[in-house]
Amino acid sequence: MIRVLLIDDHAMIREGCRRVLEAAGDVAVIGQAGSAEEGLTLARNLRPDVVVLDLRLPGMSGLEATERLLAACEGLRILVLSMIDQLPMPTRLIQAGASGYLTKDAPAEELVRAVREVAQGRSYLCQRVASDMALGQLRNGGRSSPVEQLTSRELEVALRLATGACNRDIAQQLHISEKTVSTHKTRVLEKLGVASTVALASMLVSHGLVVPDRL
Repeated sequence: MIRVLLIDDHAMIREGCRRVLEAAGDVAVIGQAGSAEEGLTLARNLRPDVVVLDLRLPGMSGLEATERLLAACEGLRILVLSMIDQLPMPTRLIQAGASGYLTKDAPAEELVRAVREVAQGRSYLCQRVASDMALGQLRNGGRSSPVEQLTSRELEVALRLATGACNRDIAQQLHISEKTVSTHKTRVLEKLGVASTVALASMLVSHGLVVPDRL
C-alpha cells in the first residue's frame, strides 16, 4: 500500500485527490494539511511514502516546502501539483529534489499513475512539462531563462516580492533578517535586469512563475 500525504490549501482539492487515490485500491491517504508548516509536522510524524504537494501555499512556496520536506524525511518522494505548466518552475522543483510534476487539470487516472511511478522511485512529468523541458533550449534559442540565474533563496524572495510582500514580512516568513532580504532583493533585480518590483512581477508572470490572479 502506498502511503500518501496531501498538502494543499484548498480543502476541495484535497478531498478530490483523496477520493481519486483511494479508489485506486493500492493507495492510502494517511493525512491532509492545508499549509506547508502543518504538512511538515505531519510528514515527520506519519512518514508517508509520497507527498502530493501544491505549489502555492500560504507562507511558503512549493520550492521551499520541497527542500524542507526532503531534509526532514529521508526517502520521501514528492509529487508537485500545480496550475503552472511553464518553465522554469518545474525545472527548479525537480532540481530541488521533487520526483514528479503534474498540472491540476490532469485526468484522475494520471494522478494515480504519477503517484505509483514516484512511489517506485521513478520520476514523473506531465506531457506538457516533459515536452517543454526537452525543447527548452530550442525554444529559447539555446539560452537559459534569466530566472535560472537565481539561487533557490533568491527565487523565494523574488516570488514574495512579486506578490507584494514587504521586506519585513518576507524576513519573518523565511526566518532571515530584513537586511538579508534587502541584499537578496538587490541581487535579484540586478541579475534579472529589472528596476522595480513591478517589473519583476511582470517578468515572473511571463516565465510562468507567478499566476496573475495571485498578484
